[in-house]
Amino acid sequence: MRLLSQSINIDGQTIEGPLSGNNPITGQKLETVGDIVNLALAVIFPLALVALFIYLVWGGVDMARNLGNPELIKKGKERITNAIIGIIVLSVSYWGAQILRDIFF
Repeated sequence: MRLLSQSINIDGQTIEGPLSGNNPITGQKLETVGDIVNLALAVIFPLALVALFIYLVWGGVDMARNLGNPELIKKGKERITNAIIGIIVLSVSYWGAQILRDIFF
């Protein structure tokens, strides 16, 4: 069943839409909104994980660089804490999306 209208036939000529090709990651057809969301998640989650890792390292560097200043050490600890919370939230949302995909699609 084709849920996204990605082609139209006008006077015998078929015009294909931008999503009529294959998913570049899995090679499957992009036919539903769920396919598009899965493709977006497959790209966004790794980029977010890299950004959170950089933020984690930034907090560690801040702590190591400012050993004499307790206020700046506290900022570094807050960055590390926020990065760890972000990684946990990202992991839970990723696995939640995978479970929902398996249940509903």
